[in-house]
Amino acid sequence: MSSKTGTAKRSQIQPLDRLMYTREETAQRLGVSVRLLKRWQLDGKIHATKPGGDKGQVFFTADEIARFLRDSTR
Repeated sequence: MSSKTGTAKRSQIQPLDRLMYTREETAQRLGVSVRLLKRWQLDGKIHATKPGGDKGQVFFTADEIARFLRDSTR
């Protein structure tokens, strides 16, 4: 894991096999804490989907996780 960005090395990241992931699942796949993922979400670095509106659980799409990984390794 890179100490500056908090992202896992590309070889450590599991392939995305579903369309949507919970915050906990996304953090695990990225190799970061849920707290850091939430900070990135609030900072607009990675975007979440809230199917139930403003309340309820948030999800991250496989496309958004892939975009984040692609952009964070440049």
